[in-house]
Amino acid sequence: MSEVAGRFDAATLEILWGRLHGITEEMFLTIQRTSFSTIVSAALDYGCALLDRRGGQLVHAAGSMPLFNLSLPTVTRDLLARYEGRIHPGDVFIGNDPWLCCGHIPDVAVMTPVFHGGRLVAFSTNVAHQADFGGAHGHNRVREVYEEGLLLPVMKLYERGTPNTTLFEIIKANVRAADLVLGDINAQVVANEVGASRLVRLLEEYQLEDPTQLTDELQGRSERAMRAVIAGLPDGTYRAQGWSDSKGQATRIVVAVTISGDEIVVDYDGTGPQLASGGTNCTLSFTTGRTHYELKSILAPGIPHNEGSTRPITVTAPEGSILNCTFPASVNARAFSYHDTLLKALAQVLPDRVMAGPGLYVFPRAVGRYPDGRAYDAPMFGGGGQGGSLGRDGVGGYIYPSSASNVSVELFEAACPAMVVEKEWVADSAGAGQYRGGPAERITVRRLPGYTEPVRMRYFPVRASVPASGMRGGRDGTLDVPVWNGVPAGPDSEIMQDGWATFADPDDELTLYAPSGGGFGPPQQRSRDAVEMDVKQELVTLREAAETYGYPTIPPE
Repeated sequence: MSEVAGRFDAATLEILWGRLHGITEEMFLTIQRTSFSTIVSAALDYGCALLDRRGGQLVHAAGSMPLFNLSLPTVTRDLLARYEGRIHPGDVFIGNDPWLCCGHIPDVAVMTPVFHGGRLVAFSTNVAHQADFGGAHGHNRVREVYEEGLLLPVMKLYERGTPNTTLFEIIKANVRAADLVLGDINAQVVANEVGASRLVRLLEEYQLEDPTQLTDELQGRSERAMRAVIAGLPDGTYRAQGWSDSKGQATRIVVAVTISGDEIVVDYDGTGPQLASGGTNCTLSFTTGRTHYELKSILAPGIPHNEGSTRPITVTAPEGSILNCTFPASVNARAFSYHDTLLKALAQVLPDRVMAGPGLYVFPRAVGRYPDGRAYDAPMFGGGGQGGSLGRDGVGGYIYPSSASNVSVELFEAACPAMVVEKEWVADSAGAGQYRGGPAERITVRRLPGYTEPVRMRYFPVRASVPASGMRGGRDGTLDVPVWNGVPAGPDSEIMQDGWATFADPDDELTLYAPSGGGFGPPQQRSRDAVEMDVKQELVTLREAAETYGYPTIPPE
């Protein structure tokens, strides 16, 4: 093929799209296979994407964190502005500014410029959640981002192939688990090298100078497809109010979704102010990315994602609010400010597509050092219950709106001196409804038998006071009420005050609950067959079947 320019025929476009997607999948697998930390290799808390020379997203790996995909163009364009005229072959850039990138310091972006024919033609990029990036471990009382870790503006990690040894030493000196962190950063660098080399090979094969025209074509098609979907919706403004949990500092969330022609404006005016401490504030980049993801999932899950699919959508939030906090507000725990409000607003116009509120997840994390000085940092993501939706029950163990993976018991126990005593569904926990929510998950942790040193676990419930919302008559989900040595953790406990649990004695035990999702539709409309199956699977007791669902005659097994 001598030239592929201007408009692409469908067959060529499909082949190129598949090849590009394959490149990002190889990048994704490279990080998974070469990373050091559990949060990257097992929880899959990272993402990879190819961008054009302008920072426009071309394609991302299927398993990438949605927020990361949406943030990489923003931080790469900051790179282009900062280093105009100073970007060279062999350069590698790094940055983690929460107001540009992914909303908190541990999410570190690595960006590698791609050169072809002596010209900058693209960027091979990724973001990974680092096991540690400095700062205070207990985030409940932090008041500024300065306390939350090492904040890096976009800067060169490598220059013309030579490592910035000063920067590497600074990172090493500011993190607790340097072998995990530096190992993961190196995995990110290598993955970008793989992406860059594969992209250049593809350009050579198709005799393309750069992927700009291909980017324009793919983005244009996605944009047109998204606009067509939006144009099919009834114009109007759909409003809702709700609450974010925000670590016991429940904050009102207000949203107005305005559909006009082929565009949508999501406005969070009226939302509560940013909080002085606790790290639950959200930057506008984080709020925008999460809003785009939810809208894309509901409106057009089948349209290939790139920046084109987000162009018809505008997101605004009042400056100084919890969804658009100002520097240097604390932001590290921004996921604790998830809210169901956007789902409630969309339910007014798309009742057949939205789900009830999700239970989110739990994120216990054992951190410390072995007696020989080696650091360990082992998270165990545990999914809560998905919200029920029209025609479908919610799935249990579902991490939403993240795409992270549940970490297996075996991998968690191999990475730290702690053990999981139980991990099971909780009967009668699912938000009741015609289509119930996913059940809650109970997880109990102890120190590893025979290990004599104290083991500390970072933990704070994501849903301590605001449950997943039921929808259209469905009931709310459950809360996470941590239990320490058989007693619910009180407001003055170490867990609720500082976000820590310390296993000092062999019998110390922490039980936590990944909350259930909300139900969809009145419980009395749930079919008898569905309730019988719930009873058979021990998700619903006979008492719940009779009292909540109205089936007193279901026989026991």
